Amino acid sequence: MILSGKNKIIKVISIVLVIAVLITLLFTACSKKVDREASEDISETYELTHGKSLKIGDYIQLGNYQVEDEGYNPILWVVIDNSSHYSGYVNPEIEHITLLSACIIDLRGFDAIEPENANELRRGYGNGRYRTSNIRQWLNSSGGENSWWAAQNIDDGEIGTNNADEPPSDDGFPDFEDIGYDDKEGFLKSFTADEFNAILETTLIVGKNAVTDGGGSEEVQDRVFLLSLAEIGFGDRSEVEEGRVFELFNSDSSRQAEVSIQCIVNTNCSGKPPEGENWPWWLRSPASGFPASVFMISDIGAALYSTANMCEGSVGIRPALNIKTSLYFSGSGTNDDPYIITDTVGGTAETGILKEEETIEDADQKTGEGYESEKVEIVIDEDKNLSDGDKLFQTICLKAIDDYPKWTIDSGSVVVWNGLEKEDNVLSIRRSPDSQSVVIQSPAGKIVDLVVLDFIDASTVGYAVITKNGKGTVGLMKFEHGLSKPDYSIIYEKELLASIRDISFINRDEFLILYVLENQTENKNAVVSYINTRNKEEKVLLKFNIIPDGEEDKTYDVQKVSVSPEGTYVYTVYNSTSEKQGALAIFDLSSRKLIGVISQVSSAVWIGNTHILYSSLARGGEVFIYNVESKKSYKMTRINRYAVDLAFCPKSGGVIVYNTDPFSNEAIGYAVSCKDWKELDQAVNCIFEAVADEDTVIFSKYNDDKSGESSDLIVKEGGYRRLKSKWELHLSDEFSTNYQNAVLATVWSRY
Repeated sequence: MILSGKNKIIKVISIVLVIAVLITLLFTACSKKVDREASEDISETYELTHGKSLKIGDYIQLGNYQVEDEGYNPILWVVIDNSSHYSGYVNPEIEHITLLSACIIDLRGFDAIEPENANELRRGYGNGRYRTSNIRQWLNSSGGENSWWAAQNIDDGEIGTNNADEPPSDDGFPDFEDIGYDDKEGFLKSFTADEFNAILETTLIVGKNAVTDGGGSEEVQDRVFLLSLAEIGFGDRSEVEEGRVFELFNSDSSRQAEVSIQCIVNTNCSGKPPEGENWPWWLRSPASGFPASVFMISDIGAALYSTANMCEGSVGIRPALNIKTSLYFSGSGTNDDPYIITDTVGGTAETGILKEEETIEDADQKTGEGYESEKVEIVIDEDKNLSDGDKLFQTICLKAIDDYPKWTIDSGSVVVWNGLEKEDNVLSIRRSPDSQSVVIQSPAGKIVDLVVLDFIDASTVGYAVITKNGKGTVGLMKFEHGLSKPDYSIIYEKELLASIRDISFINRDEFLILYVLENQTENKNAVVSYINTRNKEEKVLLKFNIIPDGEEDKTYDVQKVSVSPEGTYVYTVYNSTSEKQGALAIFDLSSRKLIGVISQVSSAVWIGNTHILYSSLARGGEVFIYNVESKKSYKMTRINRYAVDLAFCPKSGGVIVYNTDPFSNEAIGYAVSCKDWKELDQAVNCIFEAVADEDTVIFSKYNDDKSGESSDLIVKEGGYRRLKSKWELHLSDEFSTNYQNAVLATVWSRY
């Protein structure tokens, strides 16, 4: 049929109208879908949490910080507002969330003394003006140490009182030693690019001193800042309006803050609190009638003021900042599993435990990829997408054997353990799976508990025992194969009521000890000490309050101390009341000083003399390789993220042994080759107690009860297990240290 020109026009118009209607319907449907998704509180996207869903009191991990020379630790923040508190003062104007550090992160002054200042008080006690303060410049700097400071001189106020700014050196804070800012990196230096870009620049109102600065207020623009009197709930104490109060701060207790364990352990400031106690922290508000003084929140939550250089006592730093609401977060927002900012939906930003800015090529010169061995070659399969941490780890393992004493390499798979019947006062020793077990006399009797065994050389084992009256004793047990009565010698006794948890020997005269004073009624005081029996020296390296027995929030109950293969460094993994997911502290033995602390660590093992492999069960689990000398960590991906009970043997390019979920019927023991990442063994319903050599582990196997109740778990057998062939040699029912409380030692378990 032929259509007329009029009919053709009508038909075209009809088609256009139909298409328009369809487009409109499609657009409407899409719009409704978007509106519906937006109205559902945008709580989960690809298992991520949108910023609009964050609540006051939620925790966020953002950035890293080091107090002195220890390793970087992640900073924990608490949400104090989620409804754009600084609306009208954020540059650019954008919806935002306000964060405050959950703890006081450091103890440092507000501003150094200014000897050339025309005002006498500022000459002797520093400048209380926030605009020109050392603390403000440092908080907002990403510069390196000794490079970020510049004089903040302004022509304002009384002549000569605001143009005499001095560097924040140690001399500028004379009442405390070594607490200046001049040798510190800028606070923002250790934030990743994603983290830095998430922080908004905020316009702040700050009061001015009435004596020298003319009174009234001024505006500053900062990324990181201190709160004001008004914002903390003491607007009546301020001469001017310095913002609006945060609803969170409605009582003295809501304003109180503890000092982080990282700060307590590492600060050079002599004025510091015991662990778990509240402490004063700085505000930005000036004390109007005193040119050198600034307000702070006291340990009881009251508003007081202090001189800028802390001559009246130490004051802590508790910074605040604003981040974009539009961000997405992984984690659950709790103290133990804080939110972590993601760079894009579905992709998590790499914040890490420590800043990871080096490449594999320049990370570690002395264990670089150029190292070669005649016997072992690293096999890297490019299809495995190895991380820098994985590659560095392989390189380190290749050379690690050079760091270990020769006797450890030649000792075979020797194991010593307490006998089948503990009351018989015997130990058992076996040189290898192919030799015979020999029963020897134990240093523990009927009124003594054997708690630790540690190899010192091929024929000497150090031991620790505790008598029923609480006396702790450390001794040496020298034995020869076939000798039923070893030579025992006591080298150290602790008269106080002390429960020895672990020892680690450097040689026959020097060792490290971790013990707990059991006469404490509540939080027990634990001590890590260096002992030299030749000169009767005991140097306390670390004190902490141990988590009471039975606390359910412990991630993994471990108290361990371990000396590096060359006796240069020592680490301890410990659970304290303030580090409920554990912490790893590293010490230099020559100086007896702490050189690093890493939070949220559940297990660790030496990989050579200068590297530590450690795992964390925080945020679902992570594994890192840490360089003691550079104080940097590198995330690994080729070891199960839930790994605990880490053990290492450096032979044949290295073997890593570990367990997952060791206290349940789902327990699995793993052994992995470090040279090619091939799995050597996987044992279900089994835990690997220790590595004996590159081919053998000591195992414990649970019963077959699948009830899932830990109380039903019973070790049905234990002994040697050959990797690869899965061959087992039953030795004892008492290898499980968790349930049977057996004590055992291999050459490699000491590390």
